[in-house]
Amino acid sequence: MAIELHLSLVVDGRPEHRSLEKEYITGETVAAFFKRMDREKIQGRKFFKKLFASKRFLTLLVNGTRLEIPGGMDAQLTDGDQISLLVPMIGG
Repeated sequence: MAIELHLSLVVDGRPEHRSLEKEYITGETVAAFFKRMDREKIQGRKFFKKLFASKRFLTLLVNGTRLEIPGGMDAQLTDGDQISLLVPMIGG
C-alpha cells in the first residue's frame, strides 16, 4: 500500500526531479500527506509548507488530474495514487 510522489522543482536555483513511494495512510488528504512529508523531512524542514505558502506557480496533479491550490488540498487519497508537484522551469 503506497502513494507515489513525483517532484519536478527548482531547489536552490537548480532543477530537481525526484520520485519516491511513501506508505498509504487510510483517510489521509493531500494536505495531510504533504504535512507528513515535512515531518519526515523528505525535502528538508518545512519545505512543502514554505513552498505552498510562497505563492509561486505550482501544478498539483493527483492521478494526472490537476487540483487547484488550496482547494484541492482537501482531496482524499487512496492506495496507489500518484501525486505530482511541478514548478515551471523556464529560461532564456
